[in-house]
Formats: sequence, structure tokens, C-alpha cells
Amino acid sequence: MRYRALLLTTSMLGALAATIPASAQEGIEVVTVTARQRSESLQTVPVSVTALSPAQMEKMFVRDMTDLTRSAPGVIVEAVGAINRTAAVLYSRGIGYSGIDQAIDPSVGVSVDGLFYPRNLGMLQQMFDASGVEILRGPQGTLYGKNTTGGVIKITTNAPVQGVYSLEGYLKMGNYGRSDYGAVINIPLTDTLAFRLAAQSQYSDGYVKNTYVNPTTGTPATSRDRFLSGDDVKTFRGSLQWEPNDKFTGRVTFVYIKDRSDSAGGQNGSYTTAGQPPGYGTNNATGTSPVPIQTADTVGATNPGFGMPGGPTSAFTVQRNYPNDDRGDNFYGTMNLSWHAPWFDVESTTGFQATHQFTYSDFDDTGSPLFETFTQKKERYFQQDIRLLSNDNDARFTWAAGIFFNNYWFRTTQTFTTLLAVLTPTEIDGVSLPMLCGSE
Repeated sequence: MRYRALLLTTSMLGALAATIPASAQEGIEVVTVTARQRSESLQTVPVSVTALSPAQMEKMFVRDMTDLTRSAPGVIVEAVGAINRTAAVLYSRGIGYSGIDQAIDPSVGVSVDGLFYPRNLGMLQQMFDASGVEILRGPQGTLYGKNTTGGVIKITTNAPVQGVYSLEGYLKMGNYGRSDYGAVINIPLTDTLAFRLAAQSQYSDGYVKNTYVNPTTGTPATSRDRFLSGDDVKTFRGSLQWEPNDKFTGRVTFVYIKDRSDSAGGQNGSYTTAGQPPGYGTNNATGTSPVPIQTADTVGATNPGFGMPGGPTSAFTVQRNYPNDDRGDNFYGTMNLSWHAPWFDVESTTGFQATHQFTYSDFDDTGSPLFETFTQKKERYFQQDIRLLSNDNDARFTWAAGIFFNNYWFRTTQTFTTLLAVLTPTEIDGVSLPMLCGSE
């Protein structure tokens, strides 16, 4: 019995050893990051960084940057939601910014192939054909953009591969009309020049139903406006990489993102007071007669909000009378040059952005035209980054020097449509007004 037990134990250990990957048996896998603009081991780099490989992102089913929230502690990546759905809400170590103001630098920056995004608008990147993501805790303003006290999300896309023909694709189907598909093709043009094209489409009908019926004509919402919160995004990325020798590499990338997504669907959370319809308050001067604060009495008809008696009972059924549209056209371009000299490396990143956003927002979230706005935003951005870096990482002293220049221009046009009357303080002195607008 003693010999049989020993033989059984030996067999089990042998089976266990056979299931352990060879890399794990040899030692800890070396993960290389470029958090300090140079290739270093994740184990030794003196920066708080979370690195994600393409295999890890595939297992996490990462579609866009919002799926990175669960990958790093203390990091939050969300969409703004109510307006400009490509705008990102980024927080790291409790520092961040949730607005879409084009005059404020984000506290957590985003860098794609070295191109820094100057504002939250357009930051929600699609992660298709990404070669890796590094989430760096802040502050990072010295090496990445400016004012990035919270940190930086650094995204790198796959470069063209010399001497390899390849074609990849995927298809995803789901409920609510979900249909995603994409393809990547890599073509070597010469012995030193290669081309890569990545294209994808993401579409869904939306999960919020719009039951609005025009009270005058009796017609329901159009097919475009019948469902909200859907997405319709097409992304095209083309890259050329030139490697004439082992000392120099040049890469040019152009990206076009066509966004024709729905507006966000929201519920009105307003309430009524003392049986009065929304939009009316009590005149405290007399304590009796209600004071109308809307120009049309029909708008003041009883219209309680979600969760109120007589109001909507489903959070996913709304009445939106304003057009449904949250679209954008985004163009990006980068040129990355790298030259390896005997004592140092020279790297250059030249980039530009041109974005154009249109958004219809029904802020009152009702079937009445209480508070609606149309916003048009344009951005132009240019940057030039030149770096000199020592290339002996094993030396006792390493150094980096560089120059960073950027230029940012924007223009915002916003038009409001409202039936709210403009009253002077004397007309509503002492009046407690009910809340008119919910949030999308």
C-alpha cells in the first residue's frame, strides 16, 4: 500500500506539472510598458500602471473605453449620457471632470498613438484593433498633455506588419437590434512598407421606447424617433508604416469616426404640489391664487413625472417630442517617427483632430415643449511632440528631454426652445416653484 500511494502521488504531481504553462514554470512573464515614454518592465517601472493586453481585453469583451472601469482600481470611465454621448466622464484617484465644457482641460487625459485629446468631448474611444492599454495614475502632466493630475489612459493601436498578409473579422448579434461587425486587413506593399486597414460598425435600435403622440395631428413618433438610446457608430482606421532599416520607423495613421447614434432617453422626475399641475406655484403674497410660470396653459396640464401618481410606470417608456439625434463626425491623424541613434533615441509625434458634433436634447423629458436645446460644437486641435531619450535602460542614469506644443480652437452654438415665461423676481417673489426638468 505504501508503494501504491507513492506512485499515485507521483502521477498526480506529473499531471499537475503538465497543466502549468511553460512560461509560468520558467518564471514570471515579463510585461513591457511605455508609461515613461520608453520600454520598461511592468515589475520595475516606478509608476502606478495597469496594463491590458489584447487577449485580456478580448476576455473582458471590451467594446469601448467604458468597459475599462472594472479593469483598474480607483478608475471610473463612463459616458456623459444626457448630451454628446461620445463625451467621457473620467476619474482616477478621486480626481476627474464630468462636464463637456470645451474651455476646461480634463483631469484624466486620453492618449491614442501619442495623440492627446484636449477635451472630454469625443474621448470615448472604440477599442477595436487595439494592441494594448495602459492606465496610468496621476499626476502625469509632465509626459502626457497638460493638467492631467488624475492620470492618463494610454491606448496603442496595432501597427502594420511587414511581410505578412492577414485578414481578420468578427460578427456579433443580439437583442434590441444589436449588430456589430468589423474586419482588419494587413498588406505588405514593399519590403519596407506595409498597410493596415481596420473598419467596424456598431449598431442597436435602442432599449427606450418613445410613445409620444402629437396632440394636434394624432400622429405617433416617426420611425427614427420611436426608439432612443441606440447607437450607430462606424469607425475606419488606415495606417502606413515604413521601416527602411532597423534604425528608423515611420508610421502615419488616419481615423474617421461617423456617429449617427440616438439621443439618450430619460424620464421626467417632476412632482406636483397641493394638487396643482407642474409649472404652477403658490403666490405667497396672498397665499391663495396660483401663479402660472408658463406661457401656454395647455403645457400646465397635469403631467406627473416618473414614480408619481398617474405618471409613467416604466423607466424605459418615455414621451419625447423633440427630434432624436446625437451625431458627430470626427477626424484624427497622427505621424509617429522614431530614430535609434548610438547614444539616444529621437521620437516625434505630430497629430491633429477635427470634430463636429450635433445634439438634440429634450431636457424636460416630457411630451411638452418646456425646455429643449440644439447644440452644435466644432473643435480643431494640433500638437507636436519631440522627445530625446537615453536608450540604455540598464544604465545607472537615464534621461529624457522634449518639447510639447499644441493649439486648440473650438466654437459652440446652442439654441434653446422653451415655453417657460421669463418673469422678474418681483412677479415670483416668495414663490416656491416645483421642479420642471428631470435629467436624461
